[in-house]
Amino acid sequence: MQREIKLKYYVTAFAAVETVLALLLFFFMTTTKNEILSSATSQLRGNYQSVFSNFSLIGHSIDCDISSRAEILKIISDADSADKDGKTLLRNNLYTILSPFYEKLKDLDIVQLHFHLSDGTTFLRFNKPGAFDDYLKDARYSVNSVLRNKIHVEGFEHGLYFSAFRYVFPIIKDNVLVGSFETSVHFSGFERNIFKKLPAEYVFMVKKESISKKPASSTLHKYTENYISDDYLIEPSDIGNSGYAPLKKDTTEKILLLAKNAVANALKRSLSFSHLLKYNDKYYIISFLPILSTEKHVDAYLLSVLENRDIKLYEDFVLKLVAGTLILILIISLLYINNKTIKHKKILESDLKFLLLFLEAIPNPVFLTDYSGKFMSCNREFADIVRLRRRDIIDRLIHEILSEELVNILSMNDKELMRTGAKQVYEARITYSDGKIHDVIVVKAQVLSMSRGYGIVGSLLDVTERKRMEQMLVNNSRLASMGELITAIAHNWRQPLNEIALTIGDIEDAFEFGQLDKTYLKDSVQSAMSTLRSISDTISEFRSFYKHSDVSEEFDVGLAVEDTLKKFTESIESFGIKCKATLLENVKVKGYESEFKQVILGVLNNAEDAIMDNTAVNEPGNIEVSMNMESDKVTVSITDNGGGISERVFNKIFDPYFTTKMQGKGIGMGLYLGKIIIEHKMKGRLYAHNAGDGAVFTIELLSL
Repeated sequence: MQREIKLKYYVTAFAAVETVLALLLFFFMTTTKNEILSSATSQLRGNYQSVFSNFSLIGHSIDCDISSRAEILKIISDADSADKDGKTLLRNNLYTILSPFYEKLKDLDIVQLHFHLSDGTTFLRFNKPGAFDDYLKDARYSVNSVLRNKIHVEGFEHGLYFSAFRYVFPIIKDNVLVGSFETSVHFSGFERNIFKKLPAEYVFMVKKESISKKPASSTLHKYTENYISDDYLIEPSDIGNSGYAPLKKDTTEKILLLAKNAVANALKRSLSFSHLLKYNDKYYIISFLPILSTEKHVDAYLLSVLENRDIKLYEDFVLKLVAGTLILILIISLLYINNKTIKHKKILESDLKFLLLFLEAIPNPVFLTDYSGKFMSCNREFADIVRLRRRDIIDRLIHEILSEELVNILSMNDKELMRTGAKQVYEARITYSDGKIHDVIVVKAQVLSMSRGYGIVGSLLDVTERKRMEQMLVNNSRLASMGELITAIAHNWRQPLNEIALTIGDIEDAFEFGQLDKTYLKDSVQSAMSTLRSISDTISEFRSFYKHSDVSEEFDVGLAVEDTLKKFTESIESFGIKCKATLLENVKVKGYESEFKQVILGVLNNAEDAIMDNTAVNEPGNIEVSMNMESDKVTVSITDNGGGISERVFNKIFDPYFTTKMQGKGIGMGLYLGKIIIEHKMKGRLYAHNAGDGAVFTIELLSL
């Protein structure tokens, strides 16, 4: 009777544990899926904005070039008042001058270079030189806006011949508007560039009602029917699916058709979002990004369809974890019950055979040793990884049959486990029978055998894939650093490029006024070359700052912080933010200097964003950086007056994909990766607290 009561107690406790575990795993899976979908949306938005900005940068470069070329300005200015024959002559001259340049633009996926006169008529289309004199002010909002406001306009817009991403700029000569020009990029070119950032199937769909209006109605026949929304039509692409996109066209159509009802409401509300869909036992993420027209309203959608294997891996991991945990708990329970109640040797041996069946059912390697380190049992998975037969393992001491490296891994902390009985969980790297090194989590617990006394049961959980995913996050951080490098170089190049432009302008003026002699030319060339050398030095400085290293080396903390502050203070001076630093000399640590600098820069950028978002207009922004020594530890503290961190989200700031910034300004990986670098790679600490009217982030490292 007492045995039955105990058995009911164990069954009830076991069921309760499994129920709680199932709920926790369900919550984990739901949270993981939401994070993956949010990341997919952010990734599509970031890639789109990057490609859009690249084409915008090209347009601005062309604008600078045209503004500095007097012969082009004169052609446009003269054409504005010339008769028909005069315009023809000027048009031919402009085509001759810029035709080679236009051919280079086509290699950059810019399909159109288009000049308009001040009255809104077409002067020259380089893609259609014979089509001109059409009036665009009524048909094209962008052209009308630029000619009216003298400010450049960019965005998606329909035209007389095709729809495109358009970048329209005013042409001004002697402070007088004489016309405008535009560069245009078709979706095919946009797709090629965004595919380089993330290989996926991309679909561009345009609102049907906007195409039906003039001038876009003339291109209506080029669009195809949509299989995900009746309100949109598919923009044609000359790329094609064969050999380019990772999915076949019919597969993409079926996936989008299955998602039609689920996404209809979000499309009507013009939201950016991602949708998860399972098709043919595979998971696909469909991301939707609304595209703004030149009039700043949603006129189209960019879609990406990409197979996601991470969710499948998560599901498999959860199933294995549930199965392994369930069987492991059951094994421990059975061992406890059997060793407490069964004394007869034959019954015990029978139960051990029954136990082996459960061991074999566990998908992870499991082993069982007694207090002396002799193997009592193991499953086939464990035998496979040590490259031995089970019968050669049972009743053998662990150090007799396994390598010293593997013995050290499997027997780590055994004495403490036997003394305290507390479960041991730690990570290790083991070479499996396939010859590959696997990252595993070793879980060990104490068991009691009536025949052999206390023993240890252990299992190995392969987390190699999880480690790979963490490395992917680090790689994404490096890509983000590359973006910061490009932005910083662009910022530092602006003034030198202006100086070169002024030098070239001086040469031209000197030539016109007859002052250009050998000495004048030599001085101008030397000035320009000096400026170019400073540009080259800028590249070297930033390349050194962002250089990645896999080798842990000694470096001076104060000098590293000072070098980072030089890069940072250059970008905040125009915002009225003051940065004060109190640093120590000759304080060295061992670690990764480049990664350390990027962590410092990331915290400084967060402080800048907090000040810009939360500080009043007339209130000065302050950032203080200080170093202190405490025994054998050095701390670097960064304090700001940006309002501090809300208590509601304080415990989440180091979580992956968590951000308090506005949409599009961050994806929430900076502090997470910073914590990995400082705490995992450099064995230090990164923590934060609120103080006064701001936040304090502290990095703590062991000094040498």
